[in-house]
Amino acid sequence: MGDETFQEIKIFHNFALQFLNGLSLVEVDGEDRFLYRSGKLLDMHPPDITKVYSADEPLKGAADEERWGYVNSQYLWEIRPRYYDVSSFENGYSIAVGNNTQRSGDYGYFLVTEDGEVTDFSQFDEVISCEEDYVIVIQEDGTYGYADLTGEIILSGPYEDVQPFSEGLSAVKIEGQWGYIDTSGTVVIQPQFADAGNFSEGYAYVVREDGKFNFLDREGNLCLDWQSGEVRGEFHAGMIQVRKHNLTRWGLMGLNGKWCLKPFWGYASAEWDEGDFYRIYGNKKEGRYDPDTGIVTDLYDHFTPVTETIAIVEKNGKWGCLDWTANEVVVPIQYRYIYGYSEGLLTVEGRMGLRGYMDLEGNWVVAPQFRRARNFSEGVACVEVQNGDRGYIANPFLYSEWQTDPLQRAEHLGIVSEDHAGSEPATGQILQELLIPVEEKLAQFQIVPVREMEIPWTDAPLTRGDAAVLLEQYIGSYGMATQFYRGLFLDDLPEDQSSAIAFTASIGLFELSDDYCFYPEEALTVEDVQLIVLRTFEYLVDMTKVD
Repeated sequence: MGDETFQEIKIFHNFALQFLNGLSLVEVDGEDRFLYRSGKLLDMHPPDITKVYSADEPLKGAADEERWGYVNSQYLWEIRPRYYDVSSFENGYSIAVGNNTQRSGDYGYFLVTEDGEVTDFSQFDEVISCEEDYVIVIQEDGTYGYADLTGEIILSGPYEDVQPFSEGLSAVKIEGQWGYIDTSGTVVIQPQFADAGNFSEGYAYVVREDGKFNFLDREGNLCLDWQSGEVRGEFHAGMIQVRKHNLTRWGLMGLNGKWCLKPFWGYASAEWDEGDFYRIYGNKKEGRYDPDTGIVTDLYDHFTPVTETIAIVEKNGKWGCLDWTANEVVVPIQYRYIYGYSEGLLTVEGRMGLRGYMDLEGNWVVAPQFRRARNFSEGVACVEVQNGDRGYIANPFLYSEWQTDPLQRAEHLGIVSEDHAGSEPATGQILQELLIPVEEKLAQFQIVPVREMEIPWTDAPLTRGDAAVLLEQYIGSYGMATQFYRGLFLDDLPEDQSSAIAFTASIGLFELSDDYCFYPEEALTVEDVQLIVLRTFEYLVDMTKVD
């Protein structure tokens, strides 16, 4: 399947972004508009957004010309802009700064969850961070404390500074010295250090007034003679980052004080990756260190893992791909640039400055022919052709032939058929029957539900609200979180269906109406059900990052 091009959905002359949950932002005649993947332009104009945080989050901090609020995955306001500033989400929470509501002051702090719930924390001078089940705050008297998620203080003391709890202990600073407390507030290791790190794998680093460091266990026992140098981070695979003798080079040291990976090259560092290896940096080069084998890959000017075994690499201005498990080049390091990897394809710029798409074995799947090309998202990618027009091409790994009409596309994928053409009743049964080929198709990508689910049905047509509830449960059966969205529409959300409706509409399973209403009592036609089945399939494929 090489050197192919695919039918474009539509051309937009200024900009067009990646699809996200069924919608893309495009510019038409100088105005921003929403575009469905079917090619239909939504009459409703998107909000006037000037800045937005990470697109990967279900709820994102976003700003208009004056204030910050939060938008959902379809870039519609969940919480309208009223804050001076907001943070990105961490541990499921964002910290917002707005008007103080509890005491005098220019501003106060608020805690915002990913489902849009807001808790007022403006009784505190500052909110430092939100962990999984508590919040670190600065109180009115200037001391640090720990509050629960409702804003009630649960732990307080003469703390001049604190660190998050790790392995049941938290480093606290009292009278200029660091020690450790447990979750009841009991001091278990007396304040005596100039600096102290978080516990990990049962140990933490501590630093004396003279700058020497040591490793400490949970009982307060020291592991080494005091060492000269600098230490940072946490323990992973029994080792931690250390810089010795005021050098600019960092290495990895074990609990016994011996090097696991000696310092190398100027300004070197090593960062732990959740793939159970260290990413190493030195002299503006990057590589990988396997703590199990002690193997260090060749160092590259750029090193970005994209699968469990493959990384995009750059060397001497040329780009390719490396299989680090074998330390072998799998895509020749000869291309002008590799922009990323998505849905099984690399976005590559060839020798003539044109871009196309390549598999991980170095074969062109879509020949280089575009001035610009984005990564694939939801089965399509935005590209710019030679005359400057921009449109979309389909991912050939998912679609051997792109069908603009969604029902034709669904039939082409083999997930719906004409068997139910013209029939209207019992759409609950039809929904269940249509999801069977969806599951068979998903199984080809190793996407399997964690439990089986049977769709209830009667002879009566299925309503939009009932279908939303069923689909929320169905997507949840694949192990995906579904409780993300609230307040998407202005009204007409039944209380018992509001969460499911907001979720399924926000991920694009139902098309939005221009009046922000959902009409949950409206019966679905068979064609409606078929479209929803297609969108469900394409959503599950994209969210599970099929390679």
